[in-house]
This record gives sequence, structure tokens and C-alpha cells, in this order.
Amino acid sequence: MGEESPKGRSLKLPDLSPQRVIRVLGRFGWAVRREGKRHTLLEHTEKRNLVTIPRHRRLKRGTLKAILREAEISIPEFLGNI
Repeated sequence: MGEESPKGRSLKLPDLSPQRVIRVLGRFGWAVRREGKRHTLLEHTEKRNLVTIPRHRRLKRGTLKAILREAEISIPEFLGNI
């Protein structure tokens, strides 16, 4: 299921803008590799995978969760850096 907070409640991801998500991922070492009209590709200095961020007005929770999984960042880590 979802990850839990220290008090045992499930952690919920907020709906965020792509720009905000890119800024937070930058704190984890991700940098913009290239920007298209509809997507932004991020690369990491040490990891070999790429992360694709769609350029929607807001990223839905499921989309954000998939991005975090791809970036190998836990929900609590991400929420602590917003």
C-alpha cells in the first residue's frame, strides 16, 4: 500500500506543478537534460536512468508517485524537501 507517516497515517502526495517537482528533484541531484514542448527530461549525476516530467498544469498524485519511483526517492523524503 502507501507509505506511512510516523503516526501510522498514510502519507498523501499533493497535486504540484511540474516546475515545483523539478525544483525539488534538483535537491536530490537531478538536473534538466532537455525540455520539450510537452515533457522535461531529467538526468542524475550518478544514476544512469532518466526521469520524464510531463508539462501539465498540475501533476496528479499517481503521476507524481510514478516519477518518485523512477527517481528512486521515497514519499517521506520528497515531502520533507517540498
